[in-house]
Amino acid sequence: MKFLADLEIYVDGKAGIQIQSLNAIVDAIRDSIINGDLSGDNAASDSPSEDIKDLQMLDVARIEDDAYFFNLLHCDLDAIAKDLREAHKKDTDAAPDDMIASRFNSIVEDVASITNEAGGAKKNLMDLLLYYFSKEIRMPLDKLTSEEKDKWGVVGDFLDSGWSKDYDMNRVPEPGDIIYFSDALELKAGQQLKVRQGGGWDVNFGGDGKRDGANLVVDADGVYFVKFVVNDALTEATLTLEKTSYMEWSVIGALLDSNWDKDFEMEVQADGTTYVLAGVDLKAGNEFKVRKAHAWDINYGADAARDGANLVVAEDGTYTITFDSTTGAITFTK
Repeated sequence: MKFLADLEIYVDGKAGIQIQSLNAIVDAIRDSIINGDLSGDNAASDSPSEDIKDLQMLDVARIEDDAYFFNLLHCDLDAIAKDLREAHKKDTDAAPDDMIASRFNSIVEDVASITNEAGGAKKNLMDLLLYYFSKEIRMPLDKLTSEEKDKWGVVGDFLDSGWSKDYDMNRVPEPGDIIYFSDALELKAGQQLKVRQGGGWDVNFGGDGKRDGANLVVDADGVYFVKFVVNDALTEATLTLEKTSYMEWSVIGALLDSNWDKDFEMEVQADGTTYVLAGVDLKAGNEFKVRKAHAWDINYGADAARDGANLVVAEDGTYTITFDSTTGAITFTK
C-alpha cells in the first residue's frame, strides 16, 4: 500500500538526508549570489532586482522534508478515504446522493408555506432561523399554539431573571378596553421592564406606551402588579405599576351604597400575600365577603371559610379590612 511505503520512507530518514543535501546546494548558491562570488554567465547581475528574483527562486526551491512528507501522507489518506466512501455508497445506512438536494427542496417548500401563512404575513429572518434550529434539534418551537403566540408577558431585570423569563399576564374578562394584569411582582427601585407578546421582541411596549419604546423604570421598592392596556391595532398602550389588580382580591357586599354589585379592590402589601382595603366607612348591619378576580369561583367569608357566611358589621365606623390570602382569614378593625 502506497501510504505504508511512504510512511516507511519518512520514518527511515534516508530520503530526508537526500532532501537536506539538495537544500545545502541551494543554500550555497544563494550565498554565492549574495557575496557576488559567481562569475561568467552565472555572475550576479548589475541589477539588484534581478538578484532579488534569483534569491526568491532559490527560496522557493528549498524543500522542508517534514512538510513534504506530511503532505504526501495526507494525500495518501485522502485517496484511501475516498475509496472507502465509494465502496460503501450502497450501504443501507449511508447518506443518499440526493440527500442535500432533497433537504434543500424541503426547506424551500417550508419557507414558502411559513412566509405565506396568515394571509401573506411575512416572518423575519430571526423567526426563520429559530424555526429551522428548533426543527434540527427537535425542539417544539414550531408547535406553539395560537394562544401561546398571542400571550402577553412581563420581562425585565427583576427577580434575577436577567431579561430571560416572561411572567405571564392575564386578560380582564370584560368588554371594552383590552386590559392585562401580571401576578404580584417584587420589584426594586431602578429595575426595568417591558411587556411583550409571545415571548419574542416583534411586538413589545415600554413605559412610554410605544412599540419598541423605552423600558419602564421602577421608582420605589415594593410589590406591584403590572397593568397593561393596549389598543386593537397593537400600536399604542399604557404600562403602569399598580397596587391593586382586577385579577386579585376585592371586597364586595352591601356597603358603601352598593348592594353586592361592585368590587372594591384591595391593595397588596409588602409580603405579597396580605391585602388591605383601608378607610372604609361601614354601617352597623353591613355585610361583605372577599373574592378573587371579581368572580364567585373563589371567595371567603366568616371564620376564614371558603364560600363561608357573610361578615356582618356590628357598629358604625371607619374600618380597615385585611385579608390573608394564604389562610383566608378576614379581619376588619377601626
